[in-house]
Order: sequence, then C-alpha cells, then structure tokens
Amino acid sequence: MTGNLRIDRFRRRKQERVKDSMDKGWENSAVTPLAQKLFDLRPTPYESALSNEVTAIISEATDKISPVMREAVILRIVQEFEELEISRKLRIPVGTVKSRVNRGRNQLASLLNPVRAVLGAA
Repeated sequence: MTGNLRIDRFRRRKQERVKDSMDKGWENSAVTPLAQKLFDLRPTPYESALSNEVTAIISEATDKISPVMREAVILRIVQEFEELEISRKLRIPVGTVKSRVNRGRNQLASLLNPVRAVLGAA
C-alpha cells in the first residue's frame, strides 16, 4: 500500500515537472536563458570584423572609380534609388543613368577581382 502511494505521488510530480519550462524564472535574471544563447542571431566578433574589412575594401574601391560613375552607382546600389529617380536627381536621361551604373559596376568589379581572388571568392 505504501509503495502504491509513493508511485502515485511520483507520477503526479512527474506531470507537474513536465509542465514547467527549463527557462522559467529566468526572465528577470542577469543570466541569459539557454534558448536565447542557442538562437542568438547577432554576428560573432569574427563576422563583425570581416564585415568591417569588406566594407572598407569596397569603400576604397568606390573612391577609385570616376566621380560621375561613383555618383550613379551609389545612388543605385547603396541608396537603392530607381533609374527614373536618379535621372531626375542628376538631371540626365534614364539611358545615361543605366549606362553610368553599368560602367561603374564594371569598374568596381575590375578593382575588386584581385581581392576576391585573394579571399578565395573568385
């Protein structure tokens, strides 16, 4: 009889334990719950450093292309303006915008290809 009571008590406690989350009670704690550590989407220090380095390389290459092309490329690629918007902003025909963006991209590609080869991305 005592054995059955112990078994019943164990079963009830097991059901209670299953309902509780492992992270329960950690909401206001200084310790980060395991679930947040597993799904932390922030970049690692290495990824941040690599991103900064790539940004610096691209910025340096952008400074080397002709100013006319640079302006069109930055407006199109970086600021994501449409060709018509760039045309109005720079007061040039849409065809000229397309041409400058294309030539600017080609200039950037030729400047960045050696870097891509070094990084193994080519």
